[in-house]
This record gives sequence, structure tokens and C-alpha cells, in this order.
Amino acid sequence: MRTETIKIRRLTDFVSVKEIAEPALLKLDVQNFELEVLRGCKNLLGRFSQVYAECSFCERGFLLNGVYHMGYDRNGRAVQGDFLFKSTD
Repeated sequence: MRTETIKIRRLTDFVSVKEIAEPALLKLDVQNFELEVLRGCKNLLGRFSQVYAECSFCERGFLLNGVYHMGYDRNGRAVQGDFLFKSTD
């Protein structure tokens, strides 16, 4: 494994709200930095019809063990759920 230094910039440094044509997809592959990215582009999020993000189900000694109590809107779309993680120790 190697370590690299990268520069972090906001999406708005590269594109304006008006330049995002709808429907637009925001794809994130930022290695555990998703929350910070979403916070950094919150004024642009309304322009995206979809967000595609890589998410880990095992992190810091825990594995996804189940998904429960899924909640759906009136159109049948999943809107929430309870995720149970089990320690790998």
C-alpha cells in the first residue's frame, strides 16, 4: 500500500449550477470521504436527479449483518432502513 497526497477542491471550483444539465448524475468514488463531498457541494445537490456512491458494508471491525424495517414511500421506493453491523472480533 502506498500513500499519496492530493489537493481537495470543491465541485463549484470546476462547474457552476447553471452548467449542470438535468437530469444529471453525481458519481462519488472518494474512499470514505463521501459525507465531506456531499457537504461541500450541498448548493449543487438540487441539480442532480441521482447520486451514485460507493459504500462499504465492512468498516473498522464491523460487518453488515442485516437490513431491517425497510421503509417505503407511497410509490414503493425504499426511503430508510435499520442496518445491523456485527463486530468481527
